[in-house]
Amino acid sequence: LLMLAFVASLPPTILLLGSGVFYTPWSWLPRIVAQFLAGALA
Repeated sequence: LLMLAFVASLPPTILLLGSGVFYTPWSWLPRIVAQFLAGALA
């Protein structure tokens, strides 16, 4: 289940990486956590 939530958070992460946010990981780490929480609540 944890892996499923992680996979569900990949698309937004890839989108952020493509936007050039890769140089500052602390910008997308909280976003992954937010996606995980959203998936857990859904």
